[in-house]
Amino acid sequence: MILPHLDFGCMMYGRCSRVTLKKLDNTQFAALRAVMSHMRSTPTNLILVERGQLPLKYRRLLFAYKYISKALRIQAYPVLSLFQDRKEFGHLCFNNTIPPIFEALVDFHDNSK
Repeated sequence: MILPHLDFGCMMYGRCSRVTLKKLDNTQFAALRAVMSHMRSTPTNLILVERGQLPLKYRRLLFAYKYISKALRIQAYPVLSLFQDRKEFGHLCFNNTIPPIFEALVDFHDNSK
């Protein structure tokens, strides 16, 4: 029940501070611990493996890659025209954290050459 709330808009909120992103990760781990009846001392990587879940960092990237790959299939997708000049979005980075949507765009752009 909590994962859709954590996923909503996740590819855009990468501009948050690392402390805020860590709080979201802890929320995911707490929810998984509650579902699986694990103790607080259970390692988080074990919980993720047992449930077959990705850490939120990789879920954000996965959703960004899916969005970009779907957008690239459409010839005149209006959102992609906004992202053509990546220099305009330099102000969106905060504490060396880049929103996953821009990280995915850079990867697609670099791999397409």
